[in-house]
Amino acid sequence: MKKLLFFLLVLMLLFTVVACNGEEAPAADNTPTDNAETNTVCTHTWANATCTTPKTCVACGVTEGDALGHSAGESIKENEIAATCGEAGSYESVVYCSLCKTYEFSRATVSVDPTEEHIPAVAVRENEHSATCTTDGSYDSVVYCSVCENELSRENLPIPSLGTEHSPEEQAVRANEKAATCSADGSYDMVVYCKNCSDILSSETFPIPSTGTEHSPAAAIRENEIPATCGDAGGYDSVVYCSVCKIYEFSRTHTTVDATGNHSHGAWIDTQAASFTQPGEKTKTCSGCGDTIVKRTYLLNDNTAGIKILGERHATGTEYIATDWSCSGIEFYANITETSGLIFTARASANCYFKVYVDGVPYQNGTSDYFVVTTNDTLIEIDNLTPGKHTIRIIKVTGYTLARAQIYSVTLEGSIDPVAPAEKELYIEFLGDSISCGWGVVGTHDGTYSSQDGSLAYPYRLAERLNADYSITALSGKGVIYGTPNFDQNYLDASPLRPENEKYYFERSANIVVINLGTNEAGNGANRQDFEDGYVRLLQNVFDKNGDDCVVYCLWGAMNDAFSAQIKNAINRYLQENPNARIYTYSLPQSTVAGGAPSWGHPSIGDNQKYMLLLESYIKSTYYAS
Repeated sequence: MKKLLFFLLVLMLLFTVVACNGEEAPAADNTPTDNAETNTVCTHTWANATCTTPKTCVACGVTEGDALGHSAGESIKENEIAATCGEAGSYESVVYCSLCKTYEFSRATVSVDPTEEHIPAVAVRENEHSATCTTDGSYDSVVYCSVCENELSRENLPIPSLGTEHSPEEQAVRANEKAATCSADGSYDMVVYCKNCSDILSSETFPIPSTGTEHSPAAAIRENEIPATCGDAGGYDSVVYCSVCKIYEFSRTHTTVDATGNHSHGAWIDTQAASFTQPGEKTKTCSGCGDTIVKRTYLLNDNTAGIKILGERHATGTEYIATDWSCSGIEFYANITETSGLIFTARASANCYFKVYVDGVPYQNGTSDYFVVTTNDTLIEIDNLTPGKHTIRIIKVTGYTLARAQIYSVTLEGSIDPVAPAEKELYIEFLGDSISCGWGVVGTHDGTYSSQDGSLAYPYRLAERLNADYSITALSGKGVIYGTPNFDQNYLDASPLRPENEKYYFERSANIVVINLGTNEAGNGANRQDFEDGYVRLLQNVFDKNGDDCVVYCLWGAMNDAFSAQIKNAINRYLQENPNARIYTYSLPQSTVAGGAPSWGHPSIGDNQKYMLLLESYIKSTYYAS
């Protein structure tokens, strides 16, 4: 039984023909192809070859022969713009494949010259002369092109006369009247017109007698008046006529009226974001004349164009300008366009005093010269700057040990001149303590920021007097070896109390270094030999960093001279090794302020004035000596 079933199955496989895709094969002359994988036979339904594909069976994908390839047909026109009498035309000449009609062999734009065929418009009348009762008139009948407006034809055509006799108007008309004045006759014409054709039939002139009086000036009146606006000047003619005849003109004077300047500026609009390479900008525009005011905000750092940094020794700032040492700050030229203000943004490690100078004069903040900058962002506002170029200086006058500060930005209606104030020929570095930073010259002498003003101490005033750039490296309560920081350990630092404590690179060498140290060692019982050794090391650092041409002035005596012998010993020791060094000494008169709390004998404003004048004279007589 099993053998019989197997035999029947084999017979069914042999006699069954399966067409591709599961359908019966079509009755065709196509040569069948075996498919070994599916055990089927495809009798092929062919799709003709195209430009890109050969003859292909649509059922099984078998190909035969090659693709026909593209064949260029005749060029045709596309995107045609017809030429007119006024304008050239164009079209694109395109060559497609003659078989697939889609493949593009080429495309070229062809220009077509303007045609010579105009399109005439309706004729119009020009130069018309009306006909009268007895005389023909005429007009030009003109035809223009409706496209290019060129004149195509012009024909003069007659207008027949009315063919009637003239008929005068019943009344003559007064015309061409010239008024009489006080001293000159006037006149008028009596004219008779034809009532049919308006021809003049007769005209007779009659005099108007003068008044026979002298001209008498009337009050001036305004003529040809143009009102002034906020942005544009106006004007008028002031005219004096005769009060009698109203005609004779005595005088005519033109008066110009200045623009009012009363602009109606709208709200501020942000137009440019601020960065460290370009200022931020806000604008507001007058609705009356279009006048625009620009307010610019400059983000400040060591590379800001137009800014001079005051105080050569300073910490590097990429997002601010550091103002740590006494009287450090910035100076620049402000080009103010409107009567307006100027705003600085600053912040400090503790409360401190700033001063602002406008064209060399301290700006009054109410009744005070001072602005208090705090640990938060603080605005320093300057009002009522007049239009024009101003020199602006802002400095921190509180000493280093009390506060370090940064200036972040300045905002003004106008611009900062891109050329900064020039570097001065002379550069002085001052090394000192509380005397040099102006401890006790103002306030209650309690040692807080409100009792310090470096701009009233002799170093800043001496630099200004000698027209010198400066660094006032003053550490209140410190000395050569006393305190932390001190000059023996920290002379080479840009700003030792900042966390980064970067080195000072002495990119500019000081011509003069003024050293006034030793008071705090004397007052705190420092070892005299250690002080002397430290002073020698300080002199070595000063000359190493500023060069052998640097001139050093060593001072003592403002509060005491207890360590003056050690200073002289240190100088002599240094000169033994460096005999060509130029080092001068000067003993300052002792402060007139009594010792003890709260002043501890710190020099007064008057004392600092005296020190400034004495040192100015001494430096001029020694520094410039051959």
